[in-house]
Amino acid sequence: MPSVFSNSTRIVTYFLGVVVISIWGLIMIKIFYGTGDKDHPVVHAKIKKQIYVKLVDHQDDSVLLDFDYRDPFFDKEIIVIKNSKGDGSIINPDEVAKIPSINWGEVNFRGYVNNKATGQKLAIIAVKGNEILLAVGQQENGIKLLGIFGDSIKVSYQKTAKFIRLK
Repeated sequence: MPSVFSNSTRIVTYFLGVVVISIWGLIMIKIFYGTGDKDHPVVHAKIKKQIYVKLVDHQDDSVLLDFDYRDPFFDKEIIVIKNSKGDGSIINPDEVAKIPSINWGEVNFRGYVNNKATGQKLAIIAVKGNEILLAVGQQENGIKLLGIFGDSIKVSYQKTAKFIRLK
């Protein structure tokens, strides 16, 4: 049977096969023996810590801070009381009349009624167990109805406005 390859091409093929196997062998040796633990000398030296906080002396500051601002995380209303004397003295808290707190739990929105004849909506509001019907702008028992929305109303009670959801 005649040979497809001549003698010279077989020699070149065998030679290139040996070269490829030796190159892959060198690559594998570098990978396996190159990742091993090596003994590195340990350096014992004292390192001076750097100062990362610069302390500032505020004794000679000419700017005074004004802490008379609203706390954004405090949910209650803050009342600022100025002394009528004008001398900067502190007022005794017992001398100041306290504003009664509003109990919004006493005010409930029960629903609304549409009047087809006039096209007016009447809100059903329960205040301390007593139900009242109010149209927008009407006032009764200290409650003024400011607006009727789909699932809530806006009322004003003791000079404070609030949205109340349907229960």
